[in-house]
Amino acid sequence: MQGIVNGKMLFLETAAGFPGSIHDARILKNTAIYMKAENREVPTYNIGQHYIQPYLVGDSAYPLSPWLQKPHPDGTRNAYEIRFNKELSSPRVKVECAFGILEGKFLLQRYFGYYQTVMVPFAICSS
Repeated sequence: MQGIVNGKMLFLETAAGFPGSIHDARILKNTAIYMKAENREVPTYNIGQHYIQPYLVGDSAYPLSPWLQKPHPDGTRNAYEIRFNKELSSPRVKVECAFGILEGKFLLQRYFGYYQTVMVPFAICSS
């Protein structure tokens, strides 16, 4: 399962049903958010005097694009790149935590033998 998570650890979009052997970047390319971003159909926000578009933060498995940021390669010695990677890791930790919470809900069900639909709060973004 691949998901887009906001800063409050809520899922904004998910992509599921792909075999585990499919590369993360390929899954992304089969999502609605990818098509919207590539076609520049992403909303623009006015912050101060500047118009900006939101961007996604991914790990090194994803392609770098104007709307998707990823860390510089491990082992970089450039001080700017090291700091950039450190700052970029903070939102990625929230994504890992959100998936951990989701996984925990299913593990509890299996452990206690309690099978019921799990209500997971999330919203699908569309425009």
